[in-house]
Amino acid sequence: MQKIISSTVNPGLEQSVIIRQSHIMNAIAAKSLDHLVLPVGSLDIARERLTVLGFTVAPDGYHPFGTGNCCVFFRNDTYLEPLAIVDAEVAQHQATKGNRFVARDRLYRNRNSNDGFSMIALGSNDAVGDVAYCRKRGFECGEMVAFERDVVRDDGTKGKISVQLFIASIEACDDFALFYCQWLSGKAFDDKYKIHANGALGIHSIALVGADTAETIDYLSSLTGQSGKPGNTLSLQNASILLMSLDEFFATYGYYPDNTSLRAVAFDIEVENIMAVRYVLFATGIASQIIGNRLVVQPAEGQGYGLGFVETQDAQS
Repeated sequence: MQKIISSTVNPGLEQSVIIRQSHIMNAIAAKSLDHLVLPVGSLDIARERLTVLGFTVAPDGYHPFGTGNCCVFFRNDTYLEPLAIVDAEVAQHQATKGNRFVARDRLYRNRNSNDGFSMIALGSNDAVGDVAYCRKRGFECGEMVAFERDVVRDDGTKGKISVQLFIASIEACDDFALFYCQWLSGKAFDDKYKIHANGALGIHSIALVGADTAETIDYLSSLTGQSGKPGNTLSLQNASILLMSLDEFFATYGYYPDNTSLRAVAFDIEVENIMAVRYVLFATGIASQIIGNRLVVQPAEGQGYGLGFVETQDAQS
């Protein structure tokens, strides 16, 4: 059971920002990946799908702004966040009040579907400085969203999760956004949820399509701290973002995504043994195919993204 303590969208943040001039004037250092936001229509369906894919899914968690999740945590501290609307009235109220996390989620669902891949969360050690930098660069940031909640572990001990985040977006892109997530507490998740039947170790890479304008490239480069251009890779500290054309994506994942603008459409999970994953998928009746060094599972209900599995040695090459 997880008890919500508080939630705020801080209207006075602008006055409290201590602007670090060097942080604003210079490009930020390469960021690390924190987690992926994966809209779903139902936490139950998402949990069922992820389980048959061989993942261990943590208990449902609930945000104080009307959304909930059933996360998949990894040993490298990255994680997947399937996100559902669990209280539509609260979510609508929060979006109206200016909660950009909820507002972006609603925008994605309205334009696409309830199953998808809407946002990438980058880790931050200084969200205040990062938001100042992004505002200086002219990105749409809104106010900081902060919340905390208690977590009751399976053994009965309690921990507290405290997070602040902000979403930086561009007007030209309604189907995807990056945001910075700063953990003010430890993540407080039981290690047993990081052990998976498919041998998953962590998120290895993320496929984006539609990054073919100067504006989208500048956006991605500025927020990740890496220089990007169509067809190349943005190397985060602990993962990679692959900037692909539609044809490149087809050659890699075996299908064409429905895409007309910048969008996250697939990601790869690093595993210990790809044939062990194939056995797990065969046992649970999940279709897959080997394409190059990947074992690929195409989107399905509860999984609105392409999913690739890559072995450890391939992930390091």
